[in-house]
Amino acid sequence: MQNSVYIERELYQRIKMLQKNRGGRPKFEITPEICEQVENLSAQGLTVDQIASVLGVSRQTIYERQNEYPEFSDALKRGRGKGVANVTNALYT
Repeated sequence: MQNSVYIERELYQRIKMLQKNRGGRPKFEITPEICEQVENLSAQGLTVDQIASVLGVSRQTIYERQNEYPEFSDALKRGRGKGVANVTNALYT
């Protein structure tokens, strides 16, 4: 009796695990490389919509990841700052 309960529980857990991984769009993971790429794109003056397009995600995903990952948000801000500095230097030199 205990053996069949154990088998049923294990089977149920495997089915649940398979159901969680049923295709769909892959999760957009924030890595140091992505942060660097976002910083560079932002420094070039690209908008959030344009950055999202380059990364193959929606604008909403960019905003969600900014809220979830402070390092991602900081990369966007650093990039914007670099872009503004570049424009300012170009105007006043």
